[in-house]
Amino acid sequence: MGDRIVVMKDGFIQQVDTPQMLYDRPANIFVAGFIGTPQMNFLSGTVISEGGDYKLKLGDTLLELTPETVPASLGELGGREVVLGIRPEDLCISDCEGLRAEVEVTELMGNETYVHMLYGSQRLISRVSADSSFTPGQEVSVRLRSDKIHLFDKQSSERIV
Repeated sequence: MGDRIVVMKDGFIQQVDTPQMLYDRPANIFVAGFIGTPQMNFLSGTVISEGGDYKLKLGDTLLELTPETVPASLGELGGREVVLGIRPEDLCISDCEGLRAEVEVTELMGNETYVHMLYGSQRLISRVSADSSFTPGQEVSVRLRSDKIHLFDKQSSERIV
């Protein structure tokens, strides 16, 4: 078995890397959505720069981008549209403050449950423990693990963070 994978799209190489690096650091939106089941969640947003702090505007919600997740080059992206990517296991459904979403359906997969939600018009999937209980129509708060977010340029689809 090989230790590298080549991900191709339309005859063009998108990324050559180890399976773990493809999963952890996808080069673009295509690779991010191709690797992993269920696939990565994608949300459209805008980077806002406020006095050296960076936030991501997702619909009517502002998410703070921590210094650990913000490269120095991100300052150049203030005001630009981006796509935030986050894996289903990195979405936490809790009572704390976060994105307000509505549960559409749950899928019991044996040892885990996939919770399908709507955040505005955008779809999200969270991977939670099998003993979690959510019902269709239930409003939930979704927190994103800030150390696990991926930012992609909306126009080029290339990875930023």
